[in-house]
Amino acid sequence: MATSLVAAANTSSEPLRGVISIMCIGLAVYQWTIYRRGQRFSLPGFVLLTLTIVSLWLSLNVIRYYTYPRHSMGILGWHGLVIRTQELLMWPILCAVLIVTLWAIIDLAHWIAGRVS
Repeated sequence: MATSLVAAANTSSEPLRGVISIMCIGLAVYQWTIYRRGQRFSLPGFVLLTLTIVSLWLSLNVIRYYTYPRHSMGILGWHGLVIRTQELLMWPILCAVLIVTLWAIIDLAHWIAGRVS
């Protein structure tokens, strides 16, 4: 899924970006349901949640591209709404990436401590 996000970010075709990001959201939701069966909140589940939020942001970026007011000023309201939504999503994305990074470092430290002792 992360490879799909990288491919979508490096693609110049906006419709292709939209399709890839929507597919990533669907895949993340499917994987989330698989990981959540019989488990409490886990690192893989949180990684999937983070990738889902990033896919959502990428989808909004495609909508932002198509609502750019080139000819019609009537669509300007939608463009502004998409921009504000993306700005609001940036903080949860940043927090999720930090949490995943710290969680992975702590898990790695526990694993190393268990191997050393």
